Amino acid sequence: MVDFIKRFLTFRRMISPGLLQILYWLSLLGWLWFGIATLFADEGSFYYLEGGPVLHIFTFVVLLLITRVVFEYAIIFFSTHREVAGARHILKQIAVEGYSIKIVDDGEGCDGDMERRDDA
Repeated sequence: MVDFIKRFLTFRRMISPGLLQILYWLSLLGWLWFGIATLFADEGSFYYLEGGPVLHIFTFVVLLLITRVVFEYAIIFFSTHREVAGARHILKQIAVEGYSIKIVDDGEGCDGDMERRDDA
């Protein structure tokens, strides 16, 4: 529990991905409510849309897809952070175990080599 609080206070533990998932599901419920409200709304109502049920269903599906894509982009940002943090942890382990890392950039991408240090 203490480790969790320490990681939370030093921003090593992200809470935004969980909050984004909750917000995503709440937005889906909101779109569902909006879709049902527009499908059964009377003419002159705030939720009334012209075009019939096919347009309503199409609009509902498009809104769901747009919502999904927007939240996926936000989640990708945080998953990238998680992967970088994992790589940092692995690199720290390698350094502790006595390996040195040499990264070579030849213009076509980076290649890495590990070799055992003699002083370890």
